[in-house]
Amino acid sequence: MHWIYLHGFASGPATTKGTFLRTRLAACGIDLETPDLNLPRFETLTLTAQVEAVRGRIAAAPGPVALVGSSMGGYVAALVADDEPRVAALALLAPAFRFLERYLAHIGEAAHDAWRRRGWMEVAHYARGGRHRLHYGLVEDARRHPAEPGRRTLPALVVHGIRDEVVPWSDSVRYLERNPQAELLLLAADHALTDRLETLWRALRAWGAALDPRLGRREAAPQSPGQRPAR
Repeated sequence: MHWIYLHGFASGPATTKGTFLRTRLAACGIDLETPDLNLPRFETLTLTAQVEAVRGRIAAAPGPVALVGSSMGGYVAALVADDEPRVAALALLAPAFRFLERYLAHIGEAAHDAWRRRGWMEVAHYARGGRHRLHYGLVEDARRHPAEPGRRTLPALVVHGIRDEVVPWSDSVRYLERNPQAELLLLAADHALTDRLETLWRALRAWGAALDPRLGRREAAPQSPGQRPAR
C-alpha cells in the first residue's frame, strides 16, 4: 500500500498533521508522500489542478493507494477516489465536504461580490504566513465538482471533532450513508484535531492494519515534529 497525505486549504505538506503522520508512519516502515497542493500555485488555486495532481501521483505509485486527507484535502481525496479504482482506502480528517458552499457563507455576500468583481481577494495562508491573493477562478472551478462525493464504496476512516468550528460533523455522518464501508470516529476536538493527534494515530493504525500489515509492526521511537501550523 502506498500512502499519500493531502493537506488542507491555504496550508502545506509540512504542517502539524502532515509532519506528525509522516513521522509516525515512518516508524512503521511507511514512506508517506506529502505533495504540495497549492496548484498551479496558491494564487491560481483550483480543485481541478489538485485532483489532477493527485491522479498523477496515483498513476506513478507502485500499487494500491491509501489517501489521507485533511479538511479540503479530505474533500479532494473523496473526489479522486470516486473515479480512481487504485485508491483502495481513505482516511478523512475533518473532510471539508460542501467546500464552496461553506466558504462563501463564511466570507459573506459582500466579500463574495467584491471577490467576483475584482477577480481576486487576499486570504491568510497558514503555512506561508501573511496574506496572499487568491483568484476567483477557484469558485468557478469548484462549481464543476460534486459538493458531497462518495459514489464509490471503499474502506474509509473518518475522524471529526464535535467542536469543529469550520465543518459540521454531520457532513461526515452523511458520508457514511453514501459509503457503508466507512467508519466514523468523533472526538472532543476542533477542526484542526491537533490536540488529539495521538488518539487519531491509534485509530488510524488500528483501522489500517488490516489494509497494510506494516501498521501492525512495533514502532521505532518517533522524533518530535516540532511546532508547526495546524492545517
